[in-house]
Amino acid sequence: MTLIEATIDTLTIKLNKIKAKVDQAAFDLLASIEQHKETSSDVLYFYKFLIQDEMCSVKELIFFLYIRSLAE
Repeated sequence: MTLIEATIDTLTIKLNKIKAKVDQAAFDLLASIEQHKETSSDVLYFYKFLIQDEMCSVKELIFFLYIRSLAE
C-alpha cells in the first residue's frame, strides 16, 4: 500500500466514508503540508514521501524515519 493510499484510507475510515469530507480533509492536509514544509524538516520529509513520482509505501517511510531517528 502506498503512502497516499494509506492516508486516504485512514481519512475515509475516520470520516465515515463521506466523500466530500474525505476530499476536504485530504485537500486541507496537502495545503498544510505545503505551508509548513519549509519550516519543518519532518514535514518536508513527509511531503517528499507523499508527493514523489515513485509511489512509496508506508513501510518505506517507517524505515526511513527509524533510520533517521538513529542518526539523530
